[in-house]
Amino acid sequence: MDPIFKVVVTRPSGLHKKIEILHIQQKDAYFNLVTESRTIFFSPQFSGRMRCGSKFIESESATPVAVYLGKGFPLVVDAPKNVPWWIVHLHDEPGATAISAAENSGPEALASVESLAFYRIHTGQDFLMATMVEQMMNGGMPEHLLKSFLTDLPHQLEPCEDLPATGNRRLAERLRSIILESEDKQINLKQIARELECHPSQLSREFRKLFGIAPYKFSFLLRLAKTREWLRRGQNLADVALNFEFSDQSHFTRAFRQVYRMTPNYYRNLYRSWWEISGSSTPTPAPAAS
Repeated sequence: MDPIFKVVVTRPSGLHKKIEILHIQQKDAYFNLVTESRTIFFSPQFSGRMRCGSKFIESESATPVAVYLGKGFPLVVDAPKNVPWWIVHLHDEPGATAISAAENSGPEALASVESLAFYRIHTGQDFLMATMVEQMMNGGMPEHLLKSFLTDLPHQLEPCEDLPATGNRRLAERLRSIILESEDKQINLKQIARELECHPSQLSREFRKLFGIAPYKFSFLLRLAKTREWLRRGQNLADVALNFEFSDQSHFTRAFRQVYRMTPNYYRNLYRSWWEISGSSTPTPAPAAS
């Protein structure tokens, strides 16, 4: 992907979460992402296919598409180059619910949102998202629209289509659970295969079949995503690299820049002051990373 050219962080009043909004331009026709938090992906002109596990969305013409991706799930996108994306990360504060609107949504809606992996957001919300995007592109941060969008989100989720069931889903899902449980460490596929009483190649094949991504790459992208949480707290780069088992700080910096198109030090400095601000203040959008 090309460099991120707009980054906004805000905390709308009344919502117990920080909102991180990235505006990117897709460079490659095929890419995948794993997020450390619940995330909304919006494209005003998507055509192609996006997949999360056995769920998928396909569009033959350039139309607005908004999807909700649960924490720790891979999104695989196959679409034309230069497709614009807005990525909205929902970073929960301690004790917060998925949408932080229990008084408006009710426990049933929130419970379903907590457990979901990949849902399409109702087309009626596309207009609201598009209006938000337009205002943000003009330098504004429409907190009232964002709050309205998130409050209504549990009621605006639609099931996606299912791919035909193939292979041993139990093995793939068990491996994903193990990776999530050890998300800050590298995985040992041979050891996991022994524990699950199967061959490593079979385990890798079943994981790819269900999630569309190799288990090692899934683990790598998840670990890299988790480093962002440490960086937002202002942690030392060497400590982050050590904790997430990168060879050294240089290896971590190269990997981070390859995926996010900015150095971890740039990201840390960008967010450190904003993340400590409480209330509903709106910072000025940051310039693009070079």
